[in-house]
Amino acid sequence: MFAKRLIDLREKNNIYQRDLANKLNVEQATISQWEHGKRVPDSEILIKLSKLFDVSIDYLLGNDKKISNKEQELKEIEIFKKMLIKIGYINNNENLSKQDVDRIMTFIKNNKEFIKK
Repeated sequence: MFAKRLIDLREKNNIYQRDLANKLNVEQATISQWEHGKRVPDSEILIKLSKLFDVSIDYLLGNDKKISNKEQELKEIEIFKKMLIKIGYINNNENLSKQDVDRIMTFIKNNKEFIKK
C-alpha cells in the first residue's frame, strides 16, 4: 500500500522521482525501489514524506483511508480542470492553480444570475 500511496502523492503533486530524491537526500533508485515495493523507508523518511505531502504516516502506510486537505484540494482542482477542458475553456496540457480555480469560482458566483438564464 505504501508504494501506491507514494506514487499517487508524488504524481498528484507533479514531483519527479529525482526531485523527491533530492528533497529527501536519497538516491533516485531508492525512490524507485519504494515505489516498486522492494524497500520501505525508515521512520525519519516517513516523517519527512508525511510533512512534504501533508498526510499522516498512517495514511502513507495504508492504515488510514482519510485523505489530507491538500489531497482533497488537488482532487477538486482535477475535477474542475476536466470540466473546463470539456467546455473548451482550457487545453488538456494546461495546469490550474488553486488561485485560478478560486478566480473562476468567484466569476461564476458573481454571474450566477446570467448563468441561470
